[in-house]
Amino acid sequence: MANQEVTTVSGSSVLSGMGSVMLGGASFKTARWVTRTVLRQVQEVPFYVQFENEISLSTMDPDSSKFKDGNGEGAVPEIANVVNLETGEFQVLIINTVLGSELRRAYPDGGYVGRMFAIMQTKSDVDKRYKAYKIIELELDRQAPGGATATNEIDATGADAIDRAKKNRHKAG
Repeated sequence: MANQEVTTVSGSSVLSGMGSVMLGGASFKTARWVTRTVLRQVQEVPFYVQFENEISLSTMDPDSSKFKDGNGEGAVPEIANVVNLETGEFQVLIINTVLGSELRRAYPDGGYVGRMFAIMQTKSDVDKRYKAYKIIELELDRQAPGGATATNEIDATGADAIDRAKKNRHKAG
C-alpha cells in the first residue's frame, strides 16, 4: 500500500492517505478507514488500485440507488473496496459489468484480491450500452525507485469481452 506523507495546510496537519502522522511528538499510524469515498472513473483516464476484497453487491438500500434495473426499480451496484495507489485512500470502486466480468475471468475465485491494477475506462465500439476497459496488473518493481511493471494485460475492449459480460451479467437481488 502507498505510504503517504503528512501534508501541512495553513498550519494544520492533514493525513492524505494510509500512512502516519506526528502529533504532539508521538507518531500515529492509520488503524482503519471509517469512511470511504467513491473512486470516480473518468473515461480515458487511468486509475491505479489494489483490491482489498472480492467484488460483491452493495449493501445500500435499493430505493436510494441511482442505478435502475430493466423495470425502472432501484438496483444496487456491484462494488469492491480498493486502495487508490495514487492517493493512498481506501475507496469504493463501482464495478461495471465488463470490468467485473473480465476480472472474474482472468482471476477466478477472487484471485484479483491483493493485486494491483492500472485500469482505464474506454468507449465501446461494439455496443454503446457497455463501457470497455483496459486492465493491466501491476507489480512493484523493487529495482526502480517508485517503479512498477506490468505483469498481465487484459484487453476488455473487443466484442468478445462485451459478449462475456452480457452472458455472465450478475443481476442484483
